[in-house]
Amino acid sequence: YASEDGGLSWERIPTMPPGDRRKGWPGSITYLTAVALSSASRDAFLVGTSFEGFYETTDRGRTWTDPSTRARFIDRGAHFFEEIAGISYDPTEPGVITFGLGFGYGIYRSSADREKHTDLAFPGSVSGEVIRLLQHEPDGALRVLTDRAVWRHSAGAWERVGRIDRPPLALDPARVAATPVVI
Repeated sequence: YASEDGGLSWERIPTMPPGDRRKGWPGSITYLTAVALSSASRDAFLVGTSFEGFYETTDRGRTWTDPSTRARFIDRGAHFFEEIAGISYDPTEPGVITFGLGFGYGIYRSSADREKHTDLAFPGSVSGEVIRLLQHEPDGALRVLTDRAVWRHSAGAWERVGRIDRPPLALDPARVAATPVVI
């Protein structure tokens, strides 16, 4: 479902039946882990998954493609892909996307044709930080929330702009409702 009015109304975004990879949609053994909406087209969405890479629609869900098959480095074998922890369209470069891998294997920027993938050398990967959220700001800068810090990437450089001094919310259910996280 998608809402363009702050949740007052919702539109169902069609998906293919689970397991129908021939039509571009992931199988039934995966979880949806990330969603990105394009600022350039209201019809374009990206969906990250736990085991099958990421999928894209440019016609509001009528058809889906699997651009992650061109990112062979995230294939861990037997067509099981690295988890996509965050994914975002760059609002300053139509079609360009950035995605973060869930188990500390980095953050990558893909060209608009999805043929080239550039490792952004995320410093949090070295210390094993787990990506929780990834999104672009309107000026194209990238914000990344991990289990330990908030990072910003702009003009080719990373800056740690905040830190998380408590356990991740997912590990501390008592704090979930009481502790908002704002980026």
